[in-house]
Amino acid sequence: MPIFNLELSNSGPFDHIKFDFDRQVNVFVGPNNSGKSTVLSVLGDIAVFPFFFPTKYLRTQPSKFKVKFRGSRGRPKTVSGEVPIRKSTDYWTTARLKHWVAVLHELEYAVFVPALRESSNYRSPGPTSSAEGRKEDSFTPFALTLSNADRDELIARRGASFGESGYRADDKDLIQCLVDLDYRAYREDKPLLRELIDKVATIASEITDGYSIKFDAIRDDDGGLVPKFLTPDGVMSLGSLSQGTYSILHTIFQIILSFARYYGNYEDVAELPGILLIDEIDAHLHPSWQRRFLPAMIKSFPNIQIFCSTHSPLILSGLAAGQIQLLKREPGGEVSVSRTEYDIRGWSADEVLHSLLNVLSSTDLETDELVGRLDNLERIRNPSEEIKNELTQLRRQVAERLINDPTAAQLKRFADTLRVTEDAKVSFKERDSEKGRDE
Repeated sequence: MPIFNLELSNSGPFDHIKFDFDRQVNVFVGPNNSGKSTVLSVLGDIAVFPFFFPTKYLRTQPSKFKVKFRGSRGRPKTVSGEVPIRKSTDYWTTARLKHWVAVLHELEYAVFVPALRESSNYRSPGPTSSAEGRKEDSFTPFALTLSNADRDELIARRGASFGESGYRADDKDLIQCLVDLDYRAYREDKPLLRELIDKVATIASEITDGYSIKFDAIRDDDGGLVPKFLTPDGVMSLGSLSQGTYSILHTIFQIILSFARYYGNYEDVAELPGILLIDEIDAHLHPSWQRRFLPAMIKSFPNIQIFCSTHSPLILSGLAAGQIQLLKREPGGEVSVSRTEYDIRGWSADEVLHSLLNVLSSTDLETDELVGRLDNLERIRNPSEEIKNELTQLRRQVAERLINDPTAAQLKRFADTLRVTEDAKVSFKERDSEKGRDE
């Protein structure tokens, strides 16, 4: 950690492509079918655990990768090979498994949060015998051919994750883990375990500004145990929260609890190094929450390298140069990538939409068509009386639609800010002048 770059061929829309990464944040942006989920899935396959890949991502030729990262001993390391796609039970061989586990040894622990984060309405029957949840995966008999160290690494990573790595995540394993942690906190008199759950709610509340969340307790609900949270709407179970609130809690719980289980460290979880991959980070979130999500993640997990995808301009606003990966499909069909060379701090959503998301107008389609028609008619040198009449009508229509445009209010506020700044300068000058006269 961190991952410096990735070369990928024969996967999804990519014939061959190379990504250079920022050490802290990498946000993939581009139209649908440009490969955002593909590259996140490949990184997940390499660094987390093999996925059941959708058929559309597979090609007749094997998907190849080359990845450069800072290895476990702090030195740059480059490894290459075939993307370890879990296509079928006969995919794995001893050589493939050993090669992949060798890469895992070198990489920091990684968490993948899929785009579909769903509540299962699960109720736990009670605490399990092991809150760690570490179990050996049975996806291949070749695991028995590994060395003890390799097998332990495989078991630790598989056991620390929640559910099956892939494109859909429910909260069954998550709820069971919370039940187990709460029970351990009581049984072993370890309030630190309870504080871990409280920490998730604290981070979530920074994002859901105005909608505070606090962990209440593990309670019996409809014949089983479930975590309850204190909210402005009262005490609610995890699955009863709004989809946006649930999505935020689910993501943060996955990060904190997965890292705690893998490292066996429940005290300084937020300071642990690792890799976080989130597909569609803005899913289900109100725009004001979207704007707060990444800053909260960066602040709360300073040693995690983040990879995510989005269609939201508010996720992008405030990012630094090189932190946005712009995917573009060229006229010939191939997909290219470029990185922003400038900071996005201070940009409005309209500017981000226009410059980065290629949305040339953010007005409604009807108004946009009227403006386009007006622009075309204005270019006619010798308009007929009919066109002149249409121009008059169009100017009136466009003026009526744009007169209440929020941009006008923004410009007024900006002008007011400049005036206040100038007034402050004058005030300071007058104060200093009076001070000089007094002296």
